[in-house]
Amino acid sequence: MPVAVLNVRPARQKSLDRVRMDNRNRELALSSIGERVLLYAPRDEPRHGYFATAVLTDVAPDMTQRRFMFLTLSNVERFARCVPLEALKVPVESRAYRSDGSVDFSYFSPNIRALLPADQPASRLLAAQSNEAGGLAMPALPEFTSMTVATGPFLRKSKEIILRNARLRWLVLQAYGTACAVCGDDNSLHEIGAHEVEVCHMRALEHGGPDELTNAMPMCRTHHWFYDRGAFTLADAGGLILSSMAPESLCRQLKGRRSARFPNAVQAWPRAEHLQFHREFVFLG
Repeated sequence: MPVAVLNVRPARQKSLDRVRMDNRNRELALSSIGERVLLYAPRDEPRHGYFATAVLTDVAPDMTQRRFMFLTLSNVERFARCVPLEALKVPVESRAYRSDGSVDFSYFSPNIRALLPADQPASRLLAAQSNEAGGLAMPALPEFTSMTVATGPFLRKSKEIILRNARLRWLVLQAYGTACAVCGDDNSLHEIGAHEVEVCHMRALEHGGPDELTNAMPMCRTHHWFYDRGAFTLADAGGLILSSMAPESLCRQLKGRRSARFPNAVQAWPRAEHLQFHREFVFLG
């Protein structure tokens, strides 16, 4: 069942795969990753009301305007028609209604809103009923298994890992930017919030490294791969140290580059003990 409602303006969207909104409720968005959400077209849209459900798969900062974020959606299930507030038989967002039954439209201003547990069945019923309209007999929405449902420790752990990775990636992008800290290449599509860089752990998680900013750095896929396999390492101040086993291609890529780029804020720099561990136990020498 949906756990949150997103304000989406379909008339202004090229697609529903990626939605941009302000990041005031960033934490709610991050905690909703892996969950189904309900899509709502605000009243300034030509066709307004609840119009689809989707699965929220990722949340990333808009690096061109820091007060915005991008939400990635998948498994979008459009209703046969938009359902405006006036057509609801049962309120989907009960907190939007005053004690006299009138609607407080200011409640709908946040672009992402949590659904109360008591409202979630109503949202699912809305989706199911909206699949038949105008003579179109559409199949009912399949039951979506939330990743938070207690179906075993593996699924709960998977949810924790997804949320942890999303939060760390947000912090790394905010601290370093979107370019590889090793080679400087910025392979990004900023207009849609898509960035090639990956979060590289200075001391790998399987070696006891923490999942935090001071053990992370953005690297392109190529240099992330080489770092994890010890083809190069970093001095405490970021100096690049190539292994004698480094292939010619890596030597060419890093020719003339003396150090990796650290953030301006010293407190966000990789901790020396994590870099030392990599030099002692991973670096090929």
